[in-house]
Amino acid sequence: MKRIISILVAFALFLATVSFISHQQKALDEVDLEIMRYDLSPAKQDNVELLGQLLDQNTVLTMGSSELSTIGESTHPVQFYKDGQHEFDLVLLGQGYTQCLNQAISLAALAPSMENKQVVLILSAQWFTEDHIDPGAFASVFRINMYREMLRNPDLSDQLKMQMIERCHEILGQDDVLTERLKVQEQLYWNHSANILEQATEMIRAPFLEYQRSYQVRKHTKDIKDDLDWEQYLVDRPFELDGKSATCISFEKRMEVAEMEGRASVTNNDFGIEDDYYNEYMKDSYEERKDSEVDSRFTVSKEYDDLNLFLDVCDELGIEPMLVSVPVNGYWYDYTGFPSEEREGYYQNIVNICDQRDVQLLDLSAYEYTDYVLRDIMHLGWKGWVFIEYEIEQFYKHH
Repeated sequence: MKRIISILVAFALFLATVSFISHQQKALDEVDLEIMRYDLSPAKQDNVELLGQLLDQNTVLTMGSSELSTIGESTHPVQFYKDGQHEFDLVLLGQGYTQCLNQAISLAALAPSMENKQVVLILSAQWFTEDHIDPGAFASVFRINMYREMLRNPDLSDQLKMQMIERCHEILGQDDVLTERLKVQEQLYWNHSANILEQATEMIRAPFLEYQRSYQVRKHTKDIKDDLDWEQYLVDRPFELDGKSATCISFEKRMEVAEMEGRASVTNNDFGIEDDYYNEYMKDSYEERKDSEVDSRFTVSKEYDDLNLFLDVCDELGIEPMLVSVPVNGYWYDYTGFPSEEREGYYQNIVNICDQRDVQLLDLSAYEYTDYVLRDIMHLGWKGWVFIEYEIEQFYKHH
């Protein structure tokens, strides 16, 4: 009898929680789509329902990693497109440690919601190492909700699903907790071997988690508006728009502003590294990092297989991809002794993959030594964003 009462009490608490969250949803303002397109908070990263709202016919899904969150330049998309006064928007998705496999899973999960079947993937050379990816880093950004929706996508072949399942288990083999969560999702949505209790649990849990995600997003957006949190990250726009779209600003004018901002931000080193970054991460270890990367490689990595997996997802789901090959900081990589032939080999590998698969590529590899393309040793900077945004605009217009 006590057990039955406990179950009834737990179920009543569950219903009360769902009711509370549902009520809070109604009490909050509607999600400000303009904020959430460029937001990179955890409330967005695996929220398939929210992203489905954002990915309308006038948006381009833009995937990357940590460069998306370095928003100090007026040319960064968060800053440049911040007012919404233009014919299209980017939906930014990604964070540090996010690489091709994560993005392939997310793309497969989001494809049914994408009204505009275009995606941009910003590549980082640092993904393509011989050691590939640290399992802990992969686990830290793994989104179980995206994984589930990938498995549920009826348009994705069993073969591709199996490839992604196997790769995830290969990387997460030592993570018993996360591996078990993957297996549960696979039993529910892949091989359909889940027992009745597991199915019933999922039937109750899934709508609750959807309510929870929706509530978190609405609360996050409301907090941004109430506390003006968003504004502290925005810089004054150096462009006169006069009510026009930011996309009307010429490439030359954007580059002029990028040059000016970059020059003002890089003053204390000869590597083209932004002052604060250099002081915090480089200055004290400068001497010991000389010739520290002479044995490093970019030309042999499982990341190339994961990139091809991402492109396979694009092919199967009718999505047009554009890849961006971001250079490394040539001055710094020379100082650390990272072999130039390995860097060139990596750039050429990306070119070859795009040629073989007829994929559009924005190749910035010629700009290893161009000031202000990067803001530090790896993250996109003032000029780098100008190149990318301008190319995405053309990509969207000619779709």
